[in-house]
Amino acid sequence: MSDDFAVFWLAYPRRIAKGAARKAFALAIRKTTLEAILSAIEAYKKHKPEQIDFCHPATWLNAERWDDEWTPPETVKAAPVVRPARSLDELKAFLGEAKRTVPSEIAKAKSVDDLPTFLKMIPISWRAA
Repeated sequence: MSDDFAVFWLAYPRRIAKGAARKAFALAIRKTTLEAILSAIEAYKKHKPEQIDFCHPATWLNAERWDDEWTPPETVKAAPVVRPARSLDELKAFLGEAKRTVPSEIAKAKSVDDLPTFLKMIPISWRAA
């Protein structure tokens, strides 16, 4: 068993608290195989979120993390809430409806393309009446 622990210890990415890990390994190896543990360590290395540190090895073993099921995280894609105005008339109509003053940059512009992006953005849901 001490050889099995040495194999585990070398495979585990965070080598800390070796004595506690050895005790936890002795209990864990009664519940599963070394191969299952080693395979789970590789999955753990592959799927662990980057911003989270690896568990202490004893914690990982005591929690029976070799049984963890890794599923890809759900991707949440934020829907845009604004879009560029298609024309100066559309931009001015939006500002008028919103009871906002037309900034001098917009009043002087010859085309919506002359404006910086932040000045020509309007809500996606807005439609001219």
